[in-house]
Amino acid sequence: CGMHVVQAASSGDGGSLKGWSAIGGKDCSLFLFRALGKILYCKRDSSGGGDVVRLSSRTRTLPVHLKEHERDPLLTKPEDVLDQTDLSSDMFVLYLHQNYIGIFDDLEQIVRGAEYLSDAAVLGHMWSDSSSEKGVLQSYCSSVACRGLMHSSGGWHRPPPPPSGP
Repeated sequence: CGMHVVQAASSGDGGSLKGWSAIGGKDCSLFLFRALGKILYCKRDSSGGGDVVRLSSRTRTLPVHLKEHERDPLLTKPEDVLDQTDLSSDMFVLYLHQNYIGIFDDLEQIVRGAEYLSDAAVLGHMWSDSSSEKGVLQSYCSSVACRGLMHSSGGWHRPPPPPSGP
């Protein structure tokens, strides 16, 4: 998946160890996998009352035709995860795109996730290439992609077990 620290050191950038943290010598790329997990295995607050969505001070349920889109509130804000990564938002979304198919259980979840990723990509290419607009737009696109994948997964599920031996 990602480039190892040894590969980064020998990749012609003067031998610097960009993958190592300044204190303790830990591999910073482990946070990438943790951040991907926070998005792909999104945890939700199931104590919120089941099918109830809280809007301002009142409690409402979604209309019947939108019941399939109801979800419990997220425990993690995807924008906070994006802010804490050392990657650009575009690169983080590419990692999500590479890894979400193996995580989702159902073909409908995969299709819905692909739709959100496509929406984010189209949104990113609709605007001009000026640097000030592109920076703001990248954060919106990555938010659409992350929130879309979190919505598509339907909530936390246990990772699949490793394959059994012969």
